[in-house]
Amino acid sequence: MTDDEPSSPISRGPFFSNEGPDDGLVMLGKAPFLEVLDGARKVIGTAWPVGAIPSRKGMAQLWFLEVGQIGLPGVYVCRRKIFVRIMDTAEDSPD
Repeated sequence: MTDDEPSSPISRGPFFSNEGPDDGLVMLGKAPFLEVLDGARKVIGTAWPVGAIPSRKGMAQLWFLEVGQIGLPGVYVCRRKIFVRIMDTAEDSPD
């Protein structure tokens, strides 16, 4: 590996989606899968539904992200077309 090569073949994010509301969470059952986009809005993977979590507006869909056919650790919500790891949402403002 040279200094010009990234240390990991997987982007650290942020990860985006071209689907979902501009002002809240993707809710349970609204999409069978989502495309995962990088910062340049290029498709780099797929988000698969894996469960749900209660939110103020109902049950929000939980997602497992695959980027370059490699599964990322953790589960995510898709909020305002941005994938946010569940443990990273505790300090965010509510929708």
